Amino acid sequence: MIEEIILRIKDFLGTSIYKNNVFDFDFWHIVHFIDGAVLMFLILRFIKKWDYGKKIFLFMAILVLNEVVEWAFSLGGSHFFNETKFNILSDLFIGMIGGYLVLHYMSKKKSSK
Repeated sequence: MIEEIILRIKDFLGTSIYKNNVFDFDFWHIVHFIDGAVLMFLILRFIKKWDYGKKIFLFMAILVLNEVVEWAFSLGGSHFFNETKFNILSDLFIGMIGGYLVLHYMSKKKSSK
């Protein structure tokens, strides 16, 4: 029962939204975009004493650690994550875009006060 639910979630998240010879954009990319945005929001909201450099470093370290965990699960035989070198890079890039947009929005909001 649970394995069937996990398989359905994996199949849904792996559904291509846009695909060409170079790039395959699926729902996993939306998950990574949201992850990056939420992560940056939480860092900016709750870590007040650090400068932006440390916050960006923490953000990037967590994004990379997330990809390492996904890659380790993939190497361990889990079929939930389908990690390739290009997939890892695109996940990091999409997560960074989500984080950058939150950083940009929150810094504009802060400067307008």
